[in-house]
This record gives sequence, structure tokens and C-alpha cells, in this order.
Amino acid sequence: NDIAPSCYFWQTQWWMSTLKESPLERVEKIGGWCRHIDNPLSREQCYRGLAQSSGQFARYDPDTTLLYCAAAAETDEDMFYCLSEAVNLYRTVDFVENSPTVLCTGLPEPYAQQCLAY
Repeated sequence: NDIAPSCYFWQTQWWMSTLKESPLERVEKIGGWCRHIDNPLSREQCYRGLAQSSGQFARYDPDTTLLYCAAAAETDEDMFYCLSEAVNLYRTVDFVENSPTVLCTGLPEPYAQQCLAY
């Protein structure tokens, strides 16, 4: 289905807004749901959407975002999807300095360099 990846991206926003757990528990739960998506592109978009929608819950703090992505992701690839989308989000928020460095440096190669390029 051609629209499924975008649906997964935006579905995470609804989940983050409606679940009643703490933000950290929400991202853990949503990460588990993303993990069970068979289509690789839809899975990627689920983790990217999670980063996008959880930014406000992290109060746009890179350290909290790093914690959230680590709680959600099971693999380095999933962590890359989450963190690189967070970098993309934070580049639009002027008051978040050095977020790419904080978010990307813990990733193994080639993910770290790809993350920094976002």
C-alpha cells in the first residue's frame, strides 16, 4: 500500500496524544508497536514519526530525546531512524544548539555520519 508509511508516521502523533502513561512509557509502548511492522519502509516511518511527535514531550531537550529513542528502538537501524528524524526536527528549533552532535555521536558507523548529515 503506497500510503501506509505516511499513515504510520502520523499515527504515532495520535498515540502520543491519547495514551495515558508517562511520556517515556508511551515511547516504549509505541516502539514495541513499530517493531512489529513487517514492511521496512512503514517501520522506518513509524520510528521517524515517533521522534517527530515526541519532541514536544521531551521539551525539545536532546538528552531526553536520546532517552526516548533508546527506550523505543530495538536495533541500531531503528535508533538511527528515530534520532535522525529528531535531528531534522531540532534543526528547525533555533534554541536547540548542538543537537545533531548530542543525538548522533553514540550511533555506530555508518549511522552516525548519516545522522549528522540530516
